[in-house]
Amino acid sequence: MKDTFTSLQAPHLNWALRNALNTAAKQVERFAEKQIADVTSAKSKRIKRGVYIKEKATAKLLETNIIGSGTPIPLKFFQAQETKRGVTYKMFGKKEILPHAFIKGGSFPKRVELKKLNGNVFQRADGDQFPIAKQEGPSIAGVMSKPEIANTITQYA
Repeated sequence: MKDTFTSLQAPHLNWALRNALNTAAKQVERFAEKQIADVTSAKSKRIKRGVYIKEKATAKLLETNIIGSGTPIPLKFFQAQETKRGVTYKMFGKKEILPHAFIKGGSFPKRVELKKLNGNVFQRADGDQFPIAKQEGPSIAGVMSKPEIANTITQYA
């Protein structure tokens, strides 16, 4: 193995390093996705959409960045369920209730899905019928920047 790297010269060595760096970045990206999904209790499919490699390494620039999306994750991805008292959801391993929130429309025993709301969690901004505000959880970037998550990702890298 050592002889292989010592025998490689400039272009071939840079190509090998580029491939190794991109492979390692993909592994760290997957590890970060799993860590964030475990900590936030969100669906991993949604977390995978928000963690990505910004620019892959090239032979000239042997550097890559793993980025987390800054947009908040909608509450519907945190196992949200509508109850009489509001909407229950699980975030950071704890089940919480959002009083007076709703996912469906209609009077309680016969609630119906509203296609316009897309399964999101809403809460009334005032006491009136409208306006309603979409409820969201933390952003992936915010979770990634927490010291315990950042340290585990850095150690894995």
